[in-house]
Amino acid sequence: MRVKNPKWHEQEILLVLDFYFDYYRNKNISEKSNEIKKLSDKIRSLNLFETYEIDDYDKFRNTSSVHLKLRNLKFIDTNGIDGLEGGSKLDRSLFERYKNNQKLLKQNIITFHFTKTNHFPSDFMDELTATTEGKVFYTEHLTRERDNNIVSEKKRKALTLKKCKCEICGFDFFEKYGNLGYGFIECHHKTPIGDNSIGERMTNVNDLALVCSNCHSMLHRAGLKLSVDALTEIVQINAGIEL
Repeated sequence: MRVKNPKWHEQEILLVLDFYFDYYRNKNISEKSNEIKKLSDKIRSLNLFETYEIDDYDKFRNTSSVHLKLRNLKFIDTNGIDGLEGGSKLDRSLFERYKNNQKLLKQNIITFHFTKTNHFPSDFMDELTATTEGKVFYTEHLTRERDNNIVSEKKRKALTLKKCKCEICGFDFFEKYGNLGYGFIECHHKTPIGDNSIGERMTNVNDLALVCSNCHSMLHRAGLKLSVDALTEIVQINAGIEL
């Protein structure tokens, strides 16, 4: 069944809401601006509706409709003082849910994007990674790993077995850099260091994973707390390996 203009999907509204908090809330941006055009393109790229379902796809989520949604959100935000009346119940519900937790909003956008495409949206990831909270968490993780003697034992056993390579992507520093890279590898706690619900615990070699610098960074990117198995699957999918 073809429709002229499908109702806004929650994920579409989340993208507009994120843009609203970051840019539109404190200033009015013309619907003809490059920023609105990019937002329109991003929403259309979600491909939440089949092209054949939409009567006039050229007008679907165009700059005018996106700008109108932003004005609806401003009306909700300002209790009718500014903006344009006409937002949906879903608009109001999502605004109330995320108005005091914009980081969660971004994380939910990232999670949906990855679930749909198996890729993380770089623009959101870079923004979240730059937050102070993320830096503190990652620094704490690395510091506690360096202070733990069990890391040396994990690496020693790997060298003895000639398996001192990344457990996620297979990168071997010795193969790549020769003697300079011999014995070099990073360690990752499989149970997140920042998990306060567990409290202090004894760590053994099976609690650690040997990872390269790139994979270690990906495990901690934007505080998503990916597991070793989850990131391994991502690497394999993008390498074209059949699981």
